[in-house]
Amino acid sequence: MPKKRSPPILTLLLITLQIERTLFEDTVKTLNNYYAEAEKIGGQSYLEGCLACATAYLIFLCMETRYEKVISVLCNGVGQS
Repeated sequence: MPKKRSPPILTLLLITLQIERTLFEDTVKTLNNYYAEAEKIGGQSYLEGCLACATAYLIFLCMETRYEKVISVLCNGVGQS
């Protein structure tokens, strides 16, 4: 069975930090598991997205946008002229 070679950057990192390879690999695997868990799409993630979208639309219903304010100023100016 051929020996698995480490990429040069990994070897350099292991030498520089002077940690055991297995400890380093376990740490990377743990971090990858956390990232995989964070990227999962579940009911909670779906609900968060829906609520964020609803919040954005509710803001537009409750307040006038900058564009609408400028248009109303222009219309008032043209109407007075």
